[in-house]
Amino acid sequence: MSVLSQLAIHESAIIENVGGDSSHAMRLIALGFTPGSVVSAVKESVFGGPRVFSVHGGDIALREFDADLIHVRLK
Repeated sequence: MSVLSQLAIHESAIIENVGGDSSHAMRLIALGFTPGSVVSAVKESVFGGPRVFSVHGGDIALREFDADLIHVRLK
């Protein structure tokens, strides 16, 4: 198992669980990062800013800190 921030661009994975404190985890889950969902890395910023991930048909930008809280396994 690895974390979402480690996905290469155009690589997909399945979300295993979402860590962090409960309010932080609930915010990520509300955005669609739910266990069992397929997520793909779409784009990354030039200077190490947020990366864009596709989940449930929508694109969402996450900071590395947030992406590190989402545990995934490769498809």
